[in-house]
Amino acid sequence: MGYNSILNWLLDTSIKASVIIIVIISFKFILKDRIGANLNYNIWFLLLAKLIIPFAPKTSFSIYNLLHILYSNISAIGDIVQNNSHNTVELINSNITELDINRFGFNFNEINSINLTNLCFKLVCIWGLVAIGIVLFAIVNDVIFRKNLNKCSILKDRNIIATYNACLEKMHINRDIPIIMTDMISTPAIYGVIRPKILLPLNITELLDENELKYVFLHELSHYKRKDVVVFCLVTICKALNWFNPIVWFGLNSMKFDCEIACDALVLSYIKNDELIEYGNTILNLLKKVNNKVVKPLGVVGMLGYKSNLKRRIIMITKFKKRTFKIVTISIVTVCLMGGMLLTNAKGETNFSISQLKGENVKNEMLWPIPNKYIVINDYGLKTHPEIKKQKFHTGIDINAKKGDLIVAVKSGRVQYSGELDSYGQAIIVAHDNGLSTLYAHCEELLVKEGQNIKAGEGIAKVGSTGSATAPHLHFEVRQNGKHVNPLLEEYLGNILEKNNGN
Repeated sequence: MGYNSILNWLLDTSIKASVIIIVIISFKFILKDRIGANLNYNIWFLLLAKLIIPFAPKTSFSIYNLLHILYSNISAIGDIVQNNSHNTVELINSNITELDINRFGFNFNEINSINLTNLCFKLVCIWGLVAIGIVLFAIVNDVIFRKNLNKCSILKDRNIIATYNACLEKMHINRDIPIIMTDMISTPAIYGVIRPKILLPLNITELLDENELKYVFLHELSHYKRKDVVVFCLVTICKALNWFNPIVWFGLNSMKFDCEIACDALVLSYIKNDELIEYGNTILNLLKKVNNKVVKPLGVVGMLGYKSNLKRRIIMITKFKKRTFKIVTISIVTVCLMGGMLLTNAKGETNFSISQLKGENVKNEMLWPIPNKYIVINDYGLKTHPEIKKQKFHTGIDINAKKGDLIVAVKSGRVQYSGELDSYGQAIIVAHDNGLSTLYAHCEELLVKEGQNIKAGEGIAKVGSTGSATAPHLHFEVRQNGKHVNPLLEEYLGNILEKNNGN
């Protein structure tokens, strides 16, 4: 996978994740708090799935069909404008000089022009460094936290342990999960993916009575049953990979808050109806008596969450209804239907990319310019010129061939230039759609004329060694919106060469 492919995948995933967030927020806003706490939280897993799973099937009921149609219409308008521009230039001057050729995007002395490969490389490096930095910060923070936690003592109060054991039994948890007393957190929390631990502030027994501690234990054990620590770790990784998209961060933070609501619902399913108020009062009481700072270490899930969202959390507690078969069925059907629309791709779509934002066609579907001749003797980039012995930017590729071998058009288009072109010798320039142009140089014989429409695979010239060439070969260039790009990128000739390498 090239740098441009990585960037395209990131952009595609980020755009679609943003669409999912907007749809989920709209769905929740319309229904307000009438949907259950579990559905309220579980629909966020559609976002997590989109950020984690790199591939998806194409369906006719995908929501992205709308975006695909919109993009197609914009591209069609762009093609009309672009074609009119080319026609206007040709009417102004039919005798093409080197200066005119530069207007078509072939400024052959332009060594310092920006090319897509270098841009993608820089952007991917920046993205990777920031993402790695965020993940490393979280890991280092976690290592330091775990090291300090090992110095803390295990709870030994028999009365509290008896209450805790009763909670374990009520929730049908047979695993030994120790309780650690520590001053490194301000609120009760659960910590650890492989070896989970319940963390309690040192002064917790002064803040809460035994009955309130029961609700604290039920809440943290609910996090354990739901595997929320694992989910929060995945959320941290997804935030790191999408650090550049504030919409994704907002969505993932909303998911973490709704996790607390779903966790409250699980606790309420294990207690009696007349205990709902007591559970809500425990959360309020704890919030009043502690400094509610959000727990930072990776793998730590606290009880209070964000103070700004507490009002809605209390409202959801008062509206709690125990799950029935009907509610569970509706939740499953809703998530499945939304998943079908949001986790599938549009039929016939290509990934959103940097190229599309510039009005380019990602899927160029080129042919190889010399049939059955796949040896590249000089590739794209800074090279030493064979005659002047100085480094110059080689703006295309040289393909090994015999004199007289047929050169074909790599893609349908219109001949913009056919004739002598300085050091390029006998050359042909073909304009294609979406700002794409190709150049075929050092030809022995030209088979097409300016203004002629040609089809992909049609013979346009024969290999020679005219111009500054020292031996027969084809010099082939690709220009995208006037900027030279590497012809061996995956979206141009890269796939063809890879399949036929060595032939």
